[in-house]
Amino acid sequence: MAIVLVVDDEPLQRDILKTILDDEGYETYTASSSEEGLRIVKEFTPDVVLT
Repeated sequence: MAIVLVVDDEPLQRDILKTILDDEGYETYTASSSEEGLRIVKEFTPDVVLT
């Protein structure tokens, strides 16, 4: 299935979205900043980035 990156500075929002996406079968990564998000993009090449 698709790889999704969730970038949000609010931990609760990241956790909620990750839980929902994981439950739907997506491979989900989270980042708390744009810098962290860019590192994840370079490593995992997500199909979708949610901000």
